[in-house]
Amino acid sequence: MKKILLVSLALILLVGCSITKKETEPTLQHLSTSVEENINATTQQNSNTLIQNEDNEILKLQVTSYESRVTSTNNNTTDQKIKDDTSSSPVIPFPEPEYKNPVILKVNGEEYTVEYREKMTVYDLMQILASSSQKPFIFSTKEYTGMGKFVDEINGIKNDNQKGLYWIYYMNGEPAKIGISNYIIHQGDTIEWKYENSKL
Repeated sequence: MKKILLVSLALILLVGCSITKKETEPTLQHLSTSVEENINATTQQNSNTLIQNEDNEILKLQVTSYESRVTSTNNNTTDQKIKDDTSSSPVIPFPEPEYKNPVILKVNGEEYTVEYREKMTVYDLMQILASSSQKPFIFSTKEYTGMGKFVDEINGIKNDNQKGLYWIYYMNGEPAKIGISNYIIHQGDTIEWKYENSKL
């Protein structure tokens, strides 16, 4: 910018040489003042731009510093929370209750326990487990006239007529001789369901 102004000034001086001295003095003085004002204005503008750029850089540094402190604080809080969570002993969400007179039902190696109740049938026991067991227990039955209810499916596994696989229940290790809706459970009984080959 200064070079342009100096070149302009030099041209004016060359042109001014052909004009009389009296006419050029005020014009040169006026041009000189005008050029000086332009230089000062440009210098001031450049200075303001530099100051603004410096201010922007300082502001960026302050924001970055603040974000770093916030991130560090959040990480420290999270780390502390993780330490607090891992330092305490694990909580068992559903502890198994203690039974005075347990009745155990087994299905494919999975064991379910309920408290003994008088006049409770195997079907009653299975309904209690389906509605309140901590472990999933789902079953369906079919009713046969004169024979009562027979289990058709347990925990997603259905009887398979083609393969001859059926749910058979055992009382204290022996195959049961009557249906689940007719067998009254006694204290200490263990009922076990096995999915096996059978001729029904």
